[in-house]
Amino acid sequence: MISREELIKKVKSTAAVPAISMQALRLLNDPNASVDQVTKCFQYDPGMTANIIKLANSSMFPARIPATNLRDAILRIGFKQSLEMLVGMAFSSQLSKPVSGYDLDAGGLLTSAVSGAVYAQVIAKNLKLPHSQLMFTGCMLRDIGKILLGSMMEVDVDRIIEEVSSHEIAFEEAERKILGIDHSEVGAILMESWNMPDEFVAIVRFHHRPAEYEGPEEIARVVKIAHIADILSAMTGDNYGIDGLSYRLDKNVADEFGLDEELVEKIIFEQEIEFEELKSSGIV
Repeated sequence: MISREELIKKVKSTAAVPAISMQALRLLNDPNASVDQVTKCFQYDPGMTANIIKLANSSMFPARIPATNLRDAILRIGFKQSLEMLVGMAFSSQLSKPVSGYDLDAGGLLTSAVSGAVYAQVIAKNLKLPHSQLMFTGCMLRDIGKILLGSMMEVDVDRIIEEVSSHEIAFEEAERKILGIDHSEVGAILMESWNMPDEFVAIVRFHHRPAEYEGPEEIARVVKIAHIADILSAMTGDNYGIDGLSYRLDKNVADEFGLDEELVEKIIFEQEIEFEELKSSGIV
């Protein structure tokens, strides 16, 4: 079996982040970004352009007059959300690959990624928490480490599942026991090697273990939202893979946010509506 040190070295040598994502991330962090700058990010990719226009004309953004061009679509959706969508779509080819180690068919990881990202937005809205501009994309990338562990490294998932079952531990705990590392840490190392924002790194590294994050409160809040979103996405069966029900909701986080059965049902209902809109728009 590959050693932890060899695995980390291999992760760091993985292909660079899509250039268009870095351009979009720079604009996300630029308060002076203009619609023309945002439009230029999309205009050379007809597929992305078509998806954004289709999304702008969906029931998520009701308007009397349909958006007929990219500029109008971006203005309707908003600069920030358009850029978040762009970053997600730029990674969609990687997230669409089958991940045999986690029993994810082609597109399964992408479906899970977007499902969790939509859950995060709906949770923040229902809890009336500040909306981080990077939260949607960070949640989309939360399980990117699975691509490396599940495909490149050919994880012996049977041993991990046996560990989960025999010792009644969470899936990522079993990963660490068998492999010396888990998919969250692999993903975080990848984010760091790509010089991604701290918020992305924190979401990816700690979305299964939010209590372990020690950093700014605004990022800690997003990590907790990502944790809940991940659990709800697994609960509702959005193509999560073999590990889907082997994670645990942090009770302290649930109590902190006042998650009761009624609120959870409301969040699930609203997420299903928004998620279906994204799927019909070609984002997923």
